[in-house]
This record gives sequence, C-alpha cells and structure tokens, in this order.
Amino acid sequence: MFLLICNACNYNTYIVLEMLLLLLPLLNSSTVKSFLHPFSKDKSSSSKEDDSICPICRASPTLAYLALPCQHRYCYYCLRTRCAAVPSFQCSRCSEPVVAMQQHGSVVT
Repeated sequence: MFLLICNACNYNTYIVLEMLLLLLPLLNSSTVKSFLHPFSKDKSSSSKEDDSICPICRASPTLAYLALPCQHRYCYYCLRTRCAAVPSFQCSRCSEPVVAMQQHGSVVT
C-alpha cells in the first residue's frame, strides 16, 4: 500500500516537472522581472543601470525619448506605440500617467 502511494506521488511530481520544463522556455528573465517588480522592496528608480535601459524592451535606447512629466527614458518606438495603444499609459518605472514625450537631450522652450 505504501509503495503504491509513493508511486502515485512520484508520478504527480513527474507530471509537474514535465509541465515546468515545457513552460520554462516560454518565460524569459525580463518577463519574470517585470512580473515580480511590484513585489520588490526597493522601489527606487534612481539607479544608473535602471535608467540606461528601456523598461519595455530592456535594451539601450538608440533614439531615446523621455516620458513626461516623470522624465524616465524609453526607446522612441516603445514609448510611442504604448502611448498610441493605451491613452492612459502609465510609466513602467513610477506608474505616473504619461501625458507627453520629449526627445532626450532636447530643450523645451
């Protein structure tokens, strides 16, 4: 009887492991990081490493734009497509509503 129960446990464990091995390649590290970010204790976005990459595509922006009013840096394409798709788009770093965008390094007069 005990052996039968252990075999059932091993089979269930095997099924769970097989499912994980099937799903693991579908998840990448940036997806997991963005999913876990709201639960992290460190809410600061002042780190240079955080600001040097686009929070959407996780790459260094070739054409950098700032989300206004918070002034966090994004790739032009990433920021433009998100603002066009979602009129009430919120900054991925601080959750502030993005009302406009400005090219990084340009002066507003």
